[in-house]
Amino acid sequence: MSREPDFRELVGDGLSPEEEARLRRAHELLLAAGPPPELPGVLAQPPTPQARIISLAQKRVRTGLVLAAAIVLAAFALGYFVGARDDGSSLGAGFAPEETAVLGKSGGRLAVVRIGGRDDNGNRPMLVTVEKLKPLPSGDYYTLFMTRKGKPIVVCGTFNVEDEDTTNVRFSVAYDPDHFDGLMLARYDGSTHDDVPLLRAPLT
Repeated sequence: MSREPDFRELVGDGLSPEEEARLRRAHELLLAAGPPPELPGVLAQPPTPQARIISLAQKRVRTGLVLAAAIVLAAFALGYFVGARDDGSSLGAGFAPEETAVLGKSGGRLAVVRIGGRDDNGNRPMLVTVEKLKPLPSGDYYTLFMTRKGKPIVVCGTFNVEDEDTTNVRFSVAYDPDHFDGLMLARYDGSTHDDVPLLRAPLT
């Protein structure tokens, strides 16, 4: 059990009577109040500060980054929207053909076939643009052939059209066009299983 602190040991000698009387009253009040309660455990450790100081320059940088990201997203969305509404001409963006064949008009129909260079895998891109082709009934479709001596040998691809406006389709072929001498656009008839020739052009 600890003893009460002695007033004289605390203040020492040499005080004036008035100062000693004032300090003695304060000392007696402290003794009467007793020791303070123990600190609760929850307050034993100081709380972790939650706030951060952000300088004005940091705020400006963050605002600039957010604005830049918003601009990029808006541009991407706009490009996607425009591309989705395009009639297909965007398929030809950056396309560098090595050979172009125009399949002559017949009844106003026209087909232009552009063949690109061989890629690292040995495939060649092919961009086909057609006009004035009629939408076909279910089961029918258009077929582009490579020919030899006027006869269809291999299929480049098949497609359909929604209306008679310009339609662009892109194929990829693995063979060398130099092995053939022409192209033929035909309509496949689902009821007769025949390919009806529509347009032709030589490959030079």
